[in-house]
Amino acid sequence: VFRFVGMDNYAQVVNTFAENPYMVKAIFNSLILFLETSLSIAISLLFSYYIMKKYPFAKVFQIILFLPHIVPAIIMVALYKNFVNEFIPSVFRTLFNVEVEPLLRSDSLLQTQFVILFFCLWISFGTRIMLFSGAMNGISDGVLEASKIDGCSPAREFFSIILPMIYPTFTTLVVVAVSQIFTNQMSLYSFYGTEAERQLYTIGYYLYVQTK
Repeated sequence: VFRFVGMDNYAQVVNTFAENPYMVKAIFNSLILFLETSLSIAISLLFSYYIMKKYPFAKVFQIILFLPHIVPAIIMVALYKNFVNEFIPSVFRTLFNVEVEPLLRSDSLLQTQFVILFFCLWISFGTRIMLFSGAMNGISDGVLEASKIDGCSPAREFFSIILPMIYPTFTTLVVVAVSQIFTNQMSLYSFYGTEAERQLYTIGYYLYVQTK
């Protein structure tokens, strides 16, 4: 016998989330991560345009932003943990004679979350810049040369020519960012395995831990 369940499955999901005291915080963290992703998309657009125009240090920025995608993720996490836990406190101790506790071993979960979000912001640049740069390089040189002859400023060129012509790529990344509200684990598994603090949970990390 087959019976249509209607909205029962959705109701079960809502009840499961409501009964879990940490899910409200996980939802909040996921929304914060979505805002960070939106910021990353905007900054990636600007860096992609900067690299496309071959402004000074464009190649340096390209290497720095692509680095997380050249080196395996787990190695990047290990390097980053060593940087924020050992190198930064050592610099403050040497230069300013100030004791700074390791940033990822702090009692402040807000500070820990900020440090991890900064890592996520950095490692997310590479893929987006690659996609945006590919779309920008596909724009006809004739269009860009015509705009230059007409006296188009860089800002005008970016908003009136570049952005409209790469709009499909932009909207695709926005849609993916929205879907990641439920899947993005904020690299918590790479940092903590399954032992992350409950207050740091995102929906994606919660689902990953439950199904692992």
